[in-house]
Amino acid sequence: MASLYTRKGDQGQTVLTDGEKISKGDIQVECYGTLDELKSYIGLSMAFITEDGLAKELQYIQERLFILGGILAHSKLVSLKAENQITAGDIRKLEQWIDQKLAAMPPIRHFVGISTHKGSAVLDVARSICRRCERSLVRMLEQKSIEVDSNVHAFLNRLSDYLFAASCWIRYVEKEE
Repeated sequence: MASLYTRKGDQGQTVLTDGEKISKGDIQVECYGTLDELKSYIGLSMAFITEDGLAKELQYIQERLFILGGILAHSKLVSLKAENQITAGDIRKLEQWIDQKLAAMPPIRHFVGISTHKGSAVLDVARSICRRCERSLVRMLEQKSIEVDSNVHAFLNRLSDYLFAASCWIRYVEKEE
């Protein structure tokens, strides 16, 4: 990279991965920007998580979110490479991880408050960002009258469930009341 800055966005425009110019205020930029924020918070949570299995799950999720970012940053909401897709297998993997975590702890029978464990607390923030990203995806699809592979929406929806389960699981493992 010759320079970190290009000055091309100084007038409020950006370029999608396929070369189309759009406003930085466009709902599509909002959507993949929120996704980028989500990736960052998942990365931050990993700085506080010592359980290797959970860290590997979060790394896998970050990789999938990177792929999803490429899809959302294309004017037609597609990946240019077949291997860069969000699949039903990715969703099943999240569901398996959710089920494993829920089976390993007592049932959640009441409202879960704010965590004092740093990893759990950051995952709570990531969960709320994930839900915001999902809402912006829905608005984008409605406003632009375009479609995205159904796995994309399902993955974000399931991911927020996973982040909740992972946060609760950390609290349980760390014996937080």
